[in-house]
Order: sequence, then structure tokens, then C-alpha cells
Amino acid sequence: MAALPTIILVHGFWGGAAHWAKVIVELDRSGHKGMRAVELPLTSLADDAARTRQLAAQVDGPVLLVGHSYGGAVITEAGTAPNVTGLVYIAAFAPDAGESPGALTQQHPPAGAANLAPDADGYLWVKPDKFHESFCQDLPADEALVMAVTQKAPLASTFGDAIGDPAWRVKPIVAGRRGWLIALPVAGYFFAWVAHFGIEKNRPATFTYPLWSLAADFKMWAMWLTGRLGLELDRAGVVRENRSD
Repeated sequence: MAALPTIILVHGFWGGAAHWAKVIVELDRSGHKGMRAVELPLTSLADDAARTRQLAAQVDGPVLLVGHSYGGAVITEAGTAPNVTGLVYIAAFAPDAGESPGALTQQHPPAGAANLAPDADGYLWVKPDKFHESFCQDLPADEALVMAVTQKAPLASTFGDAIGDPAWRVKPIVAGRRGWLIALPVAGYFFAWVAHFGIEKNRPATFTYPLWSLAADFKMWAMWLTGRLGLELDRAGVVRENRSD
């Protein structure tokens, strides 16, 4: 049996590596012991991709890059590293060459964009009193408060940094026989929420989480990776086409 790849988790804006906490615990319980979570500087796409490549280069063996939100742009830029064997996008950007997260966001501005505020040093923050409703609606108020106070703001200029050579053109974006979950048409704008549209046809989300829940996206991906998503969808009565599990 082939060894499992090391999973490198890549966070997005306004958070850090610790935002993967519940996913890390779930994967560990399922036997995935080779995990790393990169801490991005969020100072430019080039800096963030370089840090991700550095972490991947420290791994002696295959690496699976997993990006959330802006982290998808980072793995798109960094994923051409030789030992990267696959890319996973969770509610993430997957820009094409010359595209930037900022330009793509302007095509479909999210409601929460009105709650962003730059500071005098060029960093872009989510207004603390709007953080819960903008970023983590499904979390308890106490957790949202901690995330708001400890948020990691990116340099605003990072939004405009464009992709050079997109890794998804040369690297597989799915691995394993349950690939129907994230067999993504990654071309141009990909503002992911794929789990809700691709699997649940925009119906209310299962797993007791509300629609548009970030926690639901993470949990669905963890279930896919550990082989339990098919059973959960069958239990929920979701009709799937071209099932391969």
C-alpha cells in the first residue's frame, strides 16, 4: 500500500494556520499523521507562495496542498513544486495565468466586502464588530470574538497580485476514487463553495450546519478524504450522478 502524502494546509486572509484546528484533529483521528499547516505572511502572493514551497521542500516524499479561500491562489502559484502530487481547493480561488483574487472578487463582490477597512500601513482588516457576521457566522460568539481580535490582516496590495504559471494546469486536482467531490472545472473564476453547489444542488447543507457554512465545507472535505462522505450523503438522501464510491 502506497504511503499517504503529507498534507500541507494553506489558510486564507484574516486567519492563520490554527484555523485548520478542527480539520487537523479529524484527519489525525482518521490516520493521517503526516500534516503541516503553513503560516503565511500575507504580504504578497510571491511571499506566500515562497513560504509554501519552502515547507513542501522540507517534506521527504509526496505532498498534497490544500488551500482555502486566498490559500487556493497560493497553492495555484506554489503547486508546481516537484514533490507536490495534487491540489485540493476548499471554498478557494483557483485563478488562471494573469488573474488575481482581487480582480475575480470584483466580478462578484461578496456582501462582507463592505465590512473591510484599511489601516494607515496598507493592511486590510475585517471590522471587529462585523467579523462574526462577515467571516464565521456558524461559530459561537465567543469563538468569533477571539478570531476577530486575533485576525491576521493581509497587505491590501496582495489582492492584486496575479498568478504566473497556474499549477492546476499540470498537477492533478483530485486523488483517490471519490474524486466526484472535487472534480472541479478550474478555469478562470472559481469562488468555490463547490460542496454546496456540486453536491447539494444549493439545498440547505447537511451535517447540521447552515447553508454557506465554512465549517460544513471543511467537514465535507474531511469526510471525502477519509472515505465517509458517500455514506453521509446517502444517509441525507442526496441523489448523486456518476457516483464512484
